[in-house]
Amino acid sequence: MSINKTNHDQTLIRAIIRSYKWNKMLDSGEVKSAREIAEKENAERTYASDLLKLKFLAPEIIAMILNGTQPRTLNLTSLTDQKIPMCWRQQKQLLNIA
Repeated sequence: MSINKTNHDQTLIRAIIRSYKWNKMLDSGEVKSAREIAEKENAERTYASDLLKLKFLAPEIIAMILNGTQPRTLNLTSLTDQKIPMCWRQQKQLLNIA
């Protein structure tokens, strides 16, 4: 019997949850900008902007993160320190995910 090791990155999982929550706030009109989110959530504007983009990760990448099967090199810093393309195929190539 083989045991698959998982890597549930709680920081990254919380960031994705926040991203969906904050995007919902934008969509509903509760807030109008990342700046308003930052003020409301007591966060830095750049942090809010970075997290908002996580909602647009490929569904396969989000599933890997939630399941803890993402590459160990995939973390919040690696996602926010670079420009992630909107194209899901390009995201997977950039992040070395087959």
